[in-house]
Amino acid sequence: MRVVRWSSLTPQPWKNGGGITHEAWRDPAAGEPYRARASIARVDASGAFSDFSGHRRILVLLEGDGIALEFGGGERRELRRIGEMVSFDGGMPVMGRLLGGPTMDFNLIVAESAGEPCARVERPAAALEFPEAPRGGGPQGLRLVFCVSGHASVRAPAREPVGLDRWDLVAADGTDGPLRIEGEALVLIARVPGAAPAARAQRGR
Repeated sequence: MRVVRWSSLTPQPWKNGGGITHEAWRDPAAGEPYRARASIARVDASGAFSDFSGHRRILVLLEGDGIALEFGGGERRELRRIGEMVSFDGGMPVMGRLLGGPTMDFNLIVAESAGEPCARVERPAAALEFPEAPRGGGPQGLRLVFCVSGHASVRAPAREPVGLDRWDLVAADGTDGPLRIEGEALVLIARVPGAAPAARAQRGR
């Protein structure tokens, strides 16, 4: 089980100057192309999203007044509340329009060749169990637990619990066993098929 602290991440400016990315995790740890990547981004200005054809994208609002996503097909999605999430085809043309000042968001990008990622945001009323494999069968893949807000603890069998503050991340594979998540927190839990808890790499978006 790998723990990545928000305080340890190095900011990297976007090539278009529209924001800053803090890469938290990727598989593989270095080199291109990657199968999956998790990052935290600050969006300073409205603008077009980068083309990630062949990838699935999941975006969660972390801070700010919100952002509206205008898709090439005419659909519009607004993220206004902390923890609101949207999933979309990374190759689809998307314009992001800030609804106020700058925002912070969590981004998970997964190659279609790796399989379909599953993610949801929850505020556990009691302990939340995150099993090694999906209920009903299927590949184990990698599990990500990201603290959107508040403070959470993550415990694996026969291990001391790991505390997560805002924007900290845990990456765990099947060998870590079922995870137990507790705390006064809003958490994103995601399953990424075919990935491993690779080391963090310092790279920009």
